[in-house]
Amino acid sequence: MGITSDRIREQGFLDEVVREPLGGGHRDFKSIAANLKETLIRHLEELKRQPIEDVLESRYQRIMDFGVFTE
Repeated sequence: MGITSDRIREQGFLDEVVREPLGGGHRDFKSIAANLKETLIRHLEELKRQPIEDVLESRYQRIMDFGVFTE
């Protein structure tokens, strides 16, 4: 099927892929937790700089575009 995080990101279903440490997140809890923390803080800071109306409209448009077939 080829379902990978990168393909899902390319299709617009998620904002960013948080990479796991070598060997997987289950082998290095501290590293994956630090990666997640950094990513979440960065995205929240970006969202805080935008007017809430813009954030809501952007998210609404993104959801409305899901499932639209284009050639």
